[in-house]
Amino acid sequence: MTSNTDSIPGMDLNYSKPKLPKSNPDEEKKKFEKTKKEIDKLKVFLTKKFKYILAMGILPPQSIPKFIEEEEAPPESKDHVHIQIIVPDEKVKEIPKIKQEIVKEIQKSKEKVWAHIMTPSEIWEICMNQKFELSGAIAMSYPLYDKGILGALRVSEIHKSLVLQKFEKYVVSYVIGGSLVRGDAVKTSDVDVFVII
Repeated sequence: MTSNTDSIPGMDLNYSKPKLPKSNPDEEKKKFEKTKKEIDKLKVFLTKKFKYILAMGILPPQSIPKFIEEEEAPPESKDHVHIQIIVPDEKVKEIPKIKQEIVKEIQKSKEKVWAHIMTPSEIWEICMNQKFELSGAIAMSYPLYDKGILGALRVSEIHKSLVLQKFEKYVVSYVIGGSLVRGDAVKTSDVDVFVII
C-alpha cells in the first residue's frame, strides 16, 4: 500500500530531528560572560550618572524584529543585545543626552548593544495602540535594574495571560491602573487591575 500524503495538506510529517549547528559550548559561555560583564558595567555607569532611571532590562530575542520595525532601527541591529531603558516622563528632554552617553560607553566596550529609551507614557501609548507584542516584551524583559515598574509590568502580563487562558471568551478588556499608571509607583506598590467582562 502506498501512502498518498502529497495531496493532504499538513500530512507531510517528518519526524527526523533537525540538525543543530555545531557550536563550542565553552566559547559560547565565554562570549556570554563577556557580554554580561560589559552590560553590567553599562548598567552601573548609567545608574550612577542618571539616578532617575526607573528601569533597565534586556529584551527577549524573539521580540527584537518588532522593536526594529517600530523604531525604524537599522536591520543589522537584529544581531545586537537590545536593552530597554525607562526614564520618568518629566526627564523626556534628557533622552538625547542619555543616548549620547550610552553610545560612548558601548563604543568603549566594543559590544553589540542597542538601546531603546522610553518613558512610562510611551509604554502606555504602545498598549493603547494595541501593540501588545511590544508591551509584553518590555514586561518580560530580563531586569538589570528596576525601581518597581518592570516588576509591576511583569506581574500584570503574567496575570493577563492566566486570565485570558481561563476566561478568553468572556473578557472584553484587561486594564491596568492606579499608582503605576499615574507614575507615582514605588517598588512595593500594588498593581491595580480591572477585568471587564
